[in-house]
Amino acid sequence: MQGAFDIVHIRAIASAVRNNDVQPIVRKLLGLLKPGGYLQWDEQDSSTLEGRVVSGSTDTKSSMKSLVAVQKALHAGHGMLWDWLHDLPSTLEKANCEIIVSDEFNPSPELSRAWADNLLTVCMGVIDRMPERDIPLPKASDLPESISRKSYAELVQEAAVESTEGAWMGMNQVIVVAKKLG
Repeated sequence: MQGAFDIVHIRAIASAVRNNDVQPIVRKLLGLLKPGGYLQWDEQDSSTLEGRVVSGSTDTKSSMKSLVAVQKALHAGHGMLWDWLHDLPSTLEKANCEIIVSDEFNPSPELSRAWADNLLTVCMGVIDRMPERDIPLPKASDLPESISRKSYAELVQEAAVESTEGAWMGMNQVIVVAKKLG
């Protein structure tokens, strides 16, 4: 399939990038393109993941915000860093591409419930992959001391309840379109 395609569209593969090493993925994707072909890459930027509570809420302990903090700690613990995504346009330029589009979009408030539902569904899919034993977490005011399959499932359920009351989580969307030169 080398050099077979005019367009390759990839999205949401950040979990395949470990320790900021995106080079093997870039090489494989560009290898699929004919010269002059286009790569469109859409990715959610988990470094911008945030949780919000309903405005005017007096509850200072939010399960949604705790879930966001746990997700960020788990990502960091698995070598999921985001520098590569912020550097993707320059990485593609160094790989002999012309950047046509490089955009970052904030989650719109109108779609906050959809974002929350989507991300909570992803979190629910993680539950069965969590170890039953406690995993220690870094010391931080918004993190529990540890997390296990059971406590993670409870946290996700509590965040889901909060989402029905208007709490949500979201992250920026990054879109890069590059033309392979040569």
